[in-house]
Amino acid sequence: MKTLWNAKSSGGGSVSLSSWDSTTDGIFKGILISIQFNFKSNYPILSPLTIPFVHSLIHCTLLFILDFDIFLAHATGFCKEVWNEMVIELRKDSFAGKITAADARSHGKSDHEEVLWDKIGEDIHKIVTSELFLSKWHSKPNKLIGIGHSQGGATLTRCEIQSPKTFDALVLIEPVIFPPPRDKRETILSTNAAKRQPTFPSREAIVENYLKKKVFQRWRRQVLEDYIDGAFYTTGEGSNKKWHLSLTPKEEAWIYANSALIDTFEKLHLVQVPVLLVYGSDSDFTLFFPPDWWTTLKGKFVNSPFVKLVEVKNASHLLSMEVPDVLSKIVLDFMDDLKRLETQKSPQSKL
Repeated sequence: MKTLWNAKSSGGGSVSLSSWDSTTDGIFKGILISIQFNFKSNYPILSPLTIPFVHSLIHCTLLFILDFDIFLAHATGFCKEVWNEMVIELRKDSFAGKITAADARSHGKSDHEEVLWDKIGEDIHKIVTSELFLSKWHSKPNKLIGIGHSQGGATLTRCEIQSPKTFDALVLIEPVIFPPPRDKRETILSTNAAKRQPTFPSREAIVENYLKKKVFQRWRRQVLEDYIDGAFYTTGEGSNKKWHLSLTPKEEAWIYANSALIDTFEKLHLVQVPVLLVYGSDSDFTLFFPPDWWTTLKGKFVNSPFVKLVEVKNASHLLSMEVPDVLSKIVLDFMDDLKRLETQKSPQSKL
């Protein structure tokens, strides 16, 4: 297998990324590229491993000019692989831009370190402004859209607040952006996370355990399989083989308990790019927020040139795992909105 890049590590933490590129003839093949990112500099440290993405070729016809690339950020407790089905749906719907997903710190194949979400926002900025990302995974003058779910939506928003215009637009899928007070909170999320089973005797045991839980029963089955691929690692061989969660229950509980310490809510006025907010009609995350929360949150993006709020019927907080096909179409509709905005701003449109 051809090695795409080689580089020697110089220390620092690492983040694992996936990138899905496309060919110009409308035939798309996903490629999973595992790299390391050095947090102590502005340059990625690359792994020589290139792993074929497991899905088959997808055939489709290009319906519009390539003018968007996508960066994906996952929720707490998950991994970059949970976006695989979303990528496939985007390709089916004829999106042909470049797509990159990253494991947040302590998740998937990234290094483990207790950090608040503002630091993950800094990680995202380092990745998408790196020389490698700009040369391989984001082609100017394409617009870069950040799509984040839950924690991913919160950290993308934080990135945009800390480093304005990092992205050209944001798609925030039930972003967990807490209003004040700023305190450590032991909630049902942190207590349940602390009780999570960390080790399993087999892959089949993981599937059986997770499908007993109502929250996973709504998922597209392939997303669960992809989640297991990315969120677990194995030890031992044969009858001694064990499957372990990469993000430990203690680490996940810590993230949930400390997620309200970041003052993103108070700084939403600093976001200056278009925003799409997406939420599920059956989401239970409204229990953690005041009434009519999503409308309230939408109203806080006062300096965004365009803010859109979309409800997805019969979907929960984990809607990106449940209905990636519906979400794909919502994202593409938002891209059409952005194109109309650009047309309206164009001098030619006023002639």
